[in-house]
Amino acid sequence: MKDSASFINELKGIKLDPDDILVSFDVVSLYTRIPIKEALEVIYRLTNPDTMHLVEICLTSTFFCFEDEFFEQTCGVAMGSSLSPIVANLFMEDFEAKSLASTRLLPKLWRRYVDDTNFIWSHGQEELDRFFNHLNCQSSVIKFTMEKEIDGCLPFLDILISKNIDGSLSHLVFRKKTHTEQYLHADSHHFPAQKMGVLNTLATRALRISDNKSFDKESSHLLNVFVENGYSRCLGQKAFLKASKNASINKEEKERRLGVHLPYVQGTTDKIARILKRYDIPSTFRPLNTIRKSL
Repeated sequence: MKDSASFINELKGIKLDPDDILVSFDVVSLYTRIPIKEALEVIYRLTNPDTMHLVEICLTSTFFCFEDEFFEQTCGVAMGSSLSPIVANLFMEDFEAKSLASTRLLPKLWRRYVDDTNFIWSHGQEELDRFFNHLNCQSSVIKFTMEKEIDGCLPFLDILISKNIDGSLSHLVFRKKTHTEQYLHADSHHFPAQKMGVLNTLATRALRISDNKSFDKESSHLLNVFVENGYSRCLGQKAFLKASKNASINKEEKERRLGVHLPYVQGTTDKIARILKRYDIPSTFRPLNTIRKSL
């Protein structure tokens, strides 16, 4: 599964039977439990010996320091490495292909995003438990947890999926109970485009995930959240307007251009960015205090 938006597009065409159960599986600590040897075998089958050897060097040379002592990571892939998500996906594709090929009954729908899987089960609770045990018996290290629908609702990624009477599925933005609604404050010392980017991202997510029934409620909620974080309601409405325009425009892929990375100093970096823009040079920014820490 590519992302939440692509998953929602699939949900629109699904009709559930009365006995269908919404279920999600989650792999326990996937990254740190991937068996390196098995992952390398998968990469070898999909690529070639040279590529596999290069990946092996990366996966078997992870060191870290803890309490002034150095350790070597001998199991799993390193958290934060750009290679880790690729290896995790390749391993899980192979794992689920073998697991589904060897099971007696198959789900009606099976969609996975890295270590989170959503599926629809049509064979009853007893067979679901057998299927769950089947998956957990495929490996000594890869284990799943299971979450089933409650009152016809199931959270998956940042989506709350719910059943309708006619068998269709509704979807809206899901927030955990611990969510605080605190975002980058309007008074924080950041480049204005970065602050506006927070509003644009939340507005775009609301537009992509919310169905027609829940969008008005979600947009109203976010506008209040923007105000609580120091932004004007007008800026919030501008973010939703931009999100709706972007949704209707089919953007062409642009050639990637090299740019500059600048520390943000209010009043100074803004002027530099405007000058660079005249010459079509993109610029990105980060707070000055984070650059001092890294130095």
